[in-house]
Amino acid sequence: MFVFRGKMNWFSYAKDEIFIIVLPCGIARLEDPIHLYWQWTSLDNGDTKVNVCSRSFIGSFTDTAIDDQDHFSCVHDDYYTFNVTSKDSYGQLVVTMCNPEGDSSEMVLNRAYSQEDNAISPLEKPRLRIYVGKLNWYEYAVNELFIIMLPTGLCEREKALAFWQWSKDAAGSTKVGVEAIDTQAADDAMGNDFHFVQGGYYTFKCTTEESSNILKVTMKNPNGDSVDQTPLNCYDIINQSGDKDSVRRKRALKDYTLSINNDLNDVVVCTFSPSASATGGKILAVGGFGVALAGLIPTVLGSGVFLTPLGWAIAIIGVGAAVTGVVDVAIAGDEPTVRPLFPNDEASNTSSGGFIFSANNISILRVYVENGTKLVCLKGVANNVDRNVDWDLSSSSADLKWSTQFALSLSKNHHLDAYRAIPIHYLQPSWTGDEPSSSDTLPMNKYALSMGLDGSSIKSYGLTIPLAKKVLFRVNMERQFEITQSLDQARLQSAVGDYSVLPLSNGNILVGIESCRVEEEGQKVLGNRYSTEGINSKDKVKEHVMRDPEGWAYVWDRRSKEITTWRKDNFADQIVVSSSECCTYFLVPGIRVATHQLLIEDEAK
Repeated sequence: MFVFRGKMNWFSYAKDEIFIIVLPCGIARLEDPIHLYWQWTSLDNGDTKVNVCSRSFIGSFTDTAIDDQDHFSCVHDDYYTFNVTSKDSYGQLVVTMCNPEGDSSEMVLNRAYSQEDNAISPLEKPRLRIYVGKLNWYEYAVNELFIIMLPTGLCEREKALAFWQWSKDAAGSTKVGVEAIDTQAADDAMGNDFHFVQGGYYTFKCTTEESSNILKVTMKNPNGDSVDQTPLNCYDIINQSGDKDSVRRKRALKDYTLSINNDLNDVVVCTFSPSASATGGKILAVGGFGVALAGLIPTVLGSGVFLTPLGWAIAIIGVGAAVTGVVDVAIAGDEPTVRPLFPNDEASNTSSGGFIFSANNISILRVYVENGTKLVCLKGVANNVDRNVDWDLSSSSADLKWSTQFALSLSKNHHLDAYRAIPIHYLQPSWTGDEPSSSDTLPMNKYALSMGLDGSSIKSYGLTIPLAKKVLFRVNMERQFEITQSLDQARLQSAVGDYSVLPLSNGNILVGIESCRVEEEGQKVLGNRYSTEGINSKDKVKEHVMRDPEGWAYVWDRRSKEITTWRKDNFADQIVVSSSECCTYFLVPGIRVATHQLLIEDEAK
C-alpha cells in the first residue's frame, strides 16, 4: 500500500488544495484500484470546499525502460483523466490532470506512507479502511477535507493515518498540509474505540459504528479544548484486478462467510473455493433478460401496451442488468484454500470474486474406518452458498451433499491414527532433551522436538515441563520447538501434556503453555510489548489474536484479565519463565502445521 500527498490545482476550481492518492496494492498494475481525494475550492454553482472521493481503477499501464518508473492512468467521473508517472521507486508521483477539451495541470505528490503486504495468505489479508469527511477546529480548520486511514483495519498498535489541511495555521499561513502517522491505542476490549495522536499534541478519539459503517471522531488538544466532528464515512476498496497470485484480492459488493465446525471424530480436509456465481448474480442476469423482453415484445408487436420509447428504454435497462449479472457470474474467485481440520477445529472463509455478488464453494473429504473392517471415503460438496452460514459437520444440511467415493473392505481389524506437528519458531527449551538414536525411539503422539530450522540437531522431549525450572524457554533464532497432538487428544479436547491447542477459524493455531510468562533479559527493547485489558476467557484470547496477528507471544494474566502482546520487532533478549498466574500463547501459522494420518492394523485380541 502506498499513500501520496501533494496539492491539487485546477484553474479556479481547485487552488492549492490537499490532494491524496492511495494505491492499496502498492506498485501499480492494470485494473488495480486507485483512490484519489481532494476538495474543490469553488464550483460554478457557488458551492465551496466540496469533497471529491474518487474510487477508480488503473485503465492503462506501461512498464518503461527506465528503472523504477511506470506510466499509468485512471479516469474520474468519465471526464477527468489522470496520467501518472512514478519516480524514485514510487517515492514520488508526477500527475497530469486532463479534461476532454485538452486542458491540463501537472502536480507532484510525495509518498507519505508505505506498507508491505506481509499477510500469511490472502484469506488473512487485513481490510484497509478509509474514512472521509470534514474537519472543523475553530478558525484554524473550517470545513476542510479530512481523511483517516487504518491500513490493517481495527487493530491495537497498528497504524492510523490522518490527512487534512489548516485553513490558516497559528503563523497565519493558509492551506498548510498536515499528516498524522501514529498507532491505534484501544480504549475498549474489542478495539472499536481507539485513539491516536498527531505531533504529540492533538488527540483523535475514534468510535466505529459497524452497522452504519461510519467513524465518530472527537479532536482534543492538551488544554482540554475539543470538537466533535461530523461522522466520517467509510470508502471500501473495490478491486477488479485479474491477477492470479491472489495478492490483489477481488472483493464483491456483497460477500458471504461460510464457517465449518468439525464435530466429528475424524480428521477432515476442507477445500474452500470462492466463486462469483451467487444467486444474486443469477437473478440479476435472468431478471434483466426478463425486463428486456418485457420492453421489446410490446415494442415489436406495436400492441400499445407500452409506448415505443418507453419499451426501448426498459429493454436497454434490462439488457444492461442482464449483462452485468452474466459477467458477475462468470468471473472466477480466488485460488482454492485447503485446510485439514482435527476434531473440534473450526474454519471459515469469506467469498470473493465478481463485483456485485459472491458466494462460497466448499468440498470436504472425510476418511474413516467403519467397524474396524471397512475403509470409507466420503466427499461433501456445497456450491454457491450465497449467505452467511455456520455448519456443524455432524448435522444434516440440505446444501451440503455427501457421497461415497469408495468403501474398501479390510481383511483384518484396522483403525486410523492421526497426529499433527505444530512448530513454534525460535523457541528452545532450557532443559536437556534426549538425543534420539533412531525414529523408533520417538513414541508417536507423545513427544516434542527441538530442532534447527534446517531440520538438523534434533532433540526429543516429553510433553511435560519440569516444575523446578525458573527459565523454561529461551529465544534462539536458529531453532524451533515442535509439539505433537494426537487424534485422541483432539477428540477429547484434552491438553497436550502441559500444552493446549486452540485452533483459529482462519487456519492458524495458538499453542498455550500453562504457568509461564515472557520477560526480557538484558537490554530492554522499548515499544516491543503492550497490554490489553478485559480478556476474561480463552475465546477472548482468540478474538484478540485474530485482530492482532503480529505478536510472537501473548501472555494472558488470568488474575488481572490482561493480555500482553510481545511483538515480532525484536525478541532476541526475551525468555519464558515460570509464573503461576499466567498462560502464554504462541501463534503458529497454519501453513507450518503438518497433519499425518495412518492406517494401523489392530493387535490380535
